[in-house]
Amino acid sequence: MRDTVMTPWRIQLLNHAANGQTNKQIGARYGHTGNAINLHFQTIYKAIGANSRPHAVALGILYGYIDPQQVQPMPTPTRDAA
Repeated sequence: MRDTVMTPWRIQLLNHAANGQTNKQIGARYGHTGNAINLHFQTIYKAIGANSRPHAVALGILYGYIDPQQVQPMPTPTRDAA
């Protein structure tokens, strides 16, 4: 049973993660360090029963915290022809 709730702040962070932003990028946006954001994500993992960032994003979509229509597609990696 999960005893930690998903607050609006945690949901917002989870949405940033769904769009591929790093802890450092999220932290810079809100005036926090990447380490502070990492601690928030540890709480998010506990709240939704996730064991990793991708798992948290998947569960966030499943539980309705993330609208898949609002997630930006990740660019496809390309190989250099060198």
